[in-house]
Amino acid sequence: MSRDQYSSRQTFDSHGRNKSDKDEDELSSAKAVTLEDNLDLLGEQRGSTREGALDFITQDMKNFYRNSFADKNKATLIESFKKGLKKGSPKEQQLSAEGAALMSLTLGGDEAEEIFKDITPTLKEIIVNSTNSEVRCTALRSIGMLTFIAPLDENVTISIMEICAAVFNSSTNKPAEQAVAMHSWALLVTTVSSKYTHSMLLPQHLSTFVTYLQNEDVDVRISAGECIALLFEIARLEEEEEFDINDIDNTHLWTLMSCWTLSML
Repeated sequence: MSRDQYSSRQTFDSHGRNKSDKDEDELSSAKAVTLEDNLDLLGEQRGSTREGALDFITQDMKNFYRNSFADKNKATLIESFKKGLKKGSPKEQQLSAEGAALMSLTLGGDEAEEIFKDITPTLKEIIVNSTNSEVRCTALRSIGMLTFIAPLDENVTISIMEICAAVFNSSTNKPAEQAVAMHSWALLVTTVSSKYTHSMLLPQHLSTFVTYLQNEDVDVRISAGECIALLFEIARLEEEEEFDINDIDNTHLWTLMSCWTLSML
């Protein structure tokens, strides 16, 4: 279509304004009003109403950058997320955990640290005590993202990594929980010093990940393989001390090499 043909199809209002631009502004305005309406519904007593409001807000935050909305309503949103995590249904707990992570991603900086401090204690409790696997998985994803985004001391990050490690190291946890825990752990590995990873994390966890390469669950195997690749890459980049592959137990090394060979077939 030529520029003249395109221009001929445009319509304008009485003020000479392109109607398509006007429609987009009106749609954006309506969306903002709807966000405010759903924000008000977070305080409703009916759980299904709160779930609907949380679902709308989290979906909107996935699709649009709502910095002004998140900043303006930060206190209300944080309190709603905390309440949903503590007293809500499993669905409300999942939406609240997800919403907290999205809000942290939206605001970043000091606000992200504030969200971490407000939300993380409840997420820790859920990870340790909840009997709902889906809720635990969402909490693990959220705590990983909150820790990754917030400007935290490395010791705080390591403490969260230890929580994740406790999940994937325990055979009593479900495979889905172990796989998500490894994902969050791997995300946080990228934020700690390579020296710590090389000297502490690699010798502590490598044998576990290699063992998980033979796990029956495909997600566990994939997550373990990703963690191994990440650890090896960080070890390779560590300049202070060369990584010696001979330090790995022979049985684990054979398993690792066998899995690598099969993957190439």
